[in-house]
Amino acid sequence: MNRKEIKKQARERIKPSFGYIFLAIVLWTLVALGSVAVGFIVGPIIVGGALAVSKVSYFIDIANGDDERVADINYIFKGFPKFLRALKLQVAIVLLSLGFSLAIGLVSFLLLLIAGYIHYVVYIIMTIIVVLGIIFAVLAFYVFLYFPFYILADERYNSYHTKDILKLSFNLGKKHFGEIIVFDLSFILWRIGVALTAGMLNVYFSPYYQTAKATFYLERVKGLIDNIAQPIEPEVVEVKNDSGEAA
Repeated sequence: MNRKEIKKQARERIKPSFGYIFLAIVLWTLVALGSVAVGFIVGPIIVGGALAVSKVSYFIDIANGDDERVADINYIFKGFPKFLRALKLQVAIVLLSLGFSLAIGLVSFLLLLIAGYIHYVVYIIMTIIVVLGIIFAVLAFYVFLYFPFYILADERYNSYHTKDILKLSFNLGKKHFGEIIVFDLSFILWRIGVALTAGMLNVYFSPYYQTAKATFYLERVKGLIDNIAQPIEPEVVEVKNDSGEAA
């Protein structure tokens, strides 16, 4: 499916289950607010990974048209059985984000500081280069971390450690770099609408976007994972008896 077909299918998928989706969002929001009340910053980090896997799993079920699971409240918190793995992934992403921000800030500061000592024209040119570099770096970081919770939600990769998930997400993001950016930019008017309505439009937009993203994963990425992460077939050892014949 192309991008328009993915978005059209997403709109069709959420229609019959919108009531259940709204209930799921309310319950996720209550859990998120509860985590903030308990731990302010630490609470959302601890619970955030399991919630992310729950949302991803739920919208993958919607994208697959699995109405029975969508209507079953037991599947709303499907990510919590993977709590520890989700927590490790969430902490790793937070640390990577902090490291990325510090590195970008430090490099930008040093470049502009050096350029300022050379000449004001060099400073202006370097400022433009730094701004463009930051924009590209942020986009790359966003794309490379586009899929980790989808990979964690995929039951076939339960044996993957955090570093394996991040590495695979990096490879998938690199493979679909331009397509991911165009896909997300295609929702820009919706995001503007959410801002103009003080978030009220998000009641519809969030399920629509999440279902479209899940469909994008199923259509573009899951097959690619099959090619990248082929399971290793066990070596078959032929056992022979004393006469030299195969046993």
